[in-house]
Amino acid sequence: MFTKNPTSKYSFSPQFYFALSLLALGLNSCSDNAEETKSSDIGPIQQCNWTYSPSALSSLKSAARNPGFNARFNPTVHISRRGLTIRVIGTLSEEFMSRFGNDMKKVVAAFPYLTPVSQTTLHNVVPEDRNVGPSERVKKGEIRKTSIVNLPAHSVMIVYPASMANTQQGFNTLAGNWTLEVRTREKSDTPDGRFSQFPFLAYSGSTGHAMHGPITPETNLWHLRRGEVSHGCNRMQGEHVTELAVLIGCGANPTQKLCPDPKPGILDDEPVIVMEEVDFVTKPELGKALPEGQFTGNKNDLFSKFVGVDVAYRRWEEELTGKAKVFPKLGGKDAFRLEKRVNSNGVSLESAFVERRIFKTWDNRNTNFVVGRNCK
Repeated sequence: MFTKNPTSKYSFSPQFYFALSLLALGLNSCSDNAEETKSSDIGPIQQCNWTYSPSALSSLKSAARNPGFNARFNPTVHISRRGLTIRVIGTLSEEFMSRFGNDMKKVVAAFPYLTPVSQTTLHNVVPEDRNVGPSERVKKGEIRKTSIVNLPAHSVMIVYPASMANTQQGFNTLAGNWTLEVRTREKSDTPDGRFSQFPFLAYSGSTGHAMHGPITPETNLWHLRRGEVSHGCNRMQGEHVTELAVLIGCGANPTQKLCPDPKPGILDDEPVIVMEEVDFVTKPELGKALPEGQFTGNKNDLFSKFVGVDVAYRRWEEELTGKAKVFPKLGGKDAFRLEKRVNSNGVSLESAFVERRIFKTWDNRNTNFVVGRNCK
């Protein structure tokens, strides 16, 4: 089932990984929806130096690294606590596009989890104090303003699955309008190897909230539990957080320690918006761009022009029997139900975004972008 490999202790066969993935699926209690569940399959649980393939995506354009680039188009991250998604919007560089003859169709054929976009929604939310208890979170984190922003050519969107804080245990992923503050190429590991030296991307100051690796091992493979399971951070698949670190400017190889330093004029200040509500984007079938600027339509207008964001990765539903659901099952193929929830003005959010769009994702079983070296 395995052979010696010069870059790691053992190299397991694809059949071995597939068998373990099936076993992991059989042991996990996941929601009963149609999305495909995928495990982070970059290798057995080991502490490694993770290398991102030079044939994969390169850093997105940003103001500090591209002085002639409009600062408002820095890579932007939206995190939805209810949707369990992380949406990244950015612009591919000229150097990257030249590899594909400046043909976006060829880029998407090579990276089918990319969604080309000519405009995007940028949300602003009601911020949440770090001392607010979980019972108060229904009153914070609502989207208070949505702006429609036209994007430069070769802009793309990626949606990743993620976990949030376990509110039943008294933790909270703080809603707010943050900026990416600390980029750590390799997170110092714990004795039991849970971080495995994946990147650690912090955004909420002294609270320590960050996007990092999956932590939760399942049958000797890294496995993301997409649900409310953490102490506040956003767990991601190992390959996803490795890619995200590269997209915001970290080196693709552990020997390249480059991550932008947190200094004035150097740090790109990429926005990180953490919302309580389901994230939403323009409906693709509209066929033409909405007027740029703040969206001021009513509720029905909102639902006619936008769609809720989801990603093809099952949700984790642990210990919910007999308890109030922290996050909903997805009822039917097009339903987002926000049960018994109101915003800060007492307005019901119960039927918010009854339509959703499921975006593609990727893992290392299908696309081998991430390799572990010097594994222990």
